Parts: sequence; structure tokens; C-alpha cells
Amino acid sequence: MTKGTFVDTTKFSICGIKELHQHTYTGATHVLSFVDPDLQVIEGLAQINCREKLVFRFHDIIEPKLGYVHPPKNDMVEIIALGEKLICQKTHVLLH
Repeated sequence: MTKGTFVDTTKFSICGIKELHQHTYTGATHVLSFVDPDLQVIEGLAQINCREKLVFRFHDIIEPKLGYVHPPKNDMVEIIALGEKLICQKTHVLLH
């Protein structure tokens, strides 16, 4: 891979849950959702037509905390694997 290939082929968009509806037709090829485990429905996610949607449910914490869900190792492995898979592809990744 030559220097700059990743930046030249991959576009990233970041938004909050309330802004998901604004990305329905932006051409996102992949969506990664990071949400609290208690959230039942992610409004607007179903309307985004893309190749792959991954939903990760854990709390936004760094250190373990009683009553909170820490990011599990298998989720981190899946996120890294997706990044490795997409690194040289022309993609538009939406993160929220």
C-alpha cells in the first residue's frame, strides 16, 4: 500500500443518532453504530441502504464501572477486522 491510499479511498462521516436521517442518501457503504446497551431502537438506521451495518452496544467508559457494560474484546476484534478489510477499498463509513 502506498502512502495516502487509505485517505484517498475511504471517506468517514460521523454523526449523532438524531442526525442519522440526514445520511439516508449520502452513499454510506458501511455503518458502525456505537450505542448504549439499553437503547432499544436506533431511529433512522433502517432507512440507510448500505453494504454492512454493525451495531455495538456498550457504555462510553474507559475503566470498568459497576452497572456499566465495558466494550467487549470480541467487539474490538470485529471493529479492527472491518478496518483492515476496508483499508484499500473505496468506501464511505458512517460512524455514530
